[in-house]
Amino acid sequence: MRVKKVQVPTIEFRIWCEHCSIRIAPHEDRATDGGKSYHPRCYSKLPLSQGKSKVVLSKALMVSGGAHE
Repeated sequence: MRVKKVQVPTIEFRIWCEHCSIRIAPHEDRATDGGKSYHPRCYSKLPLSQGKSKVVLSKALMVSGGAHE
């Protein structure tokens, strides 16, 4: 008897930097400001303006397959 494999669609969240238009890899740090994502180095190059919204720096999550004690 053959067992059918269930295919689960993988969703890729691709994020591009608003400043340089280069893709931000999932393991890279990124700065988010006003709903736009930037590389930290690109965000530091932006001119500051009055009333800038809160900046959130997010780091990639570390996922390991090993058992934790």
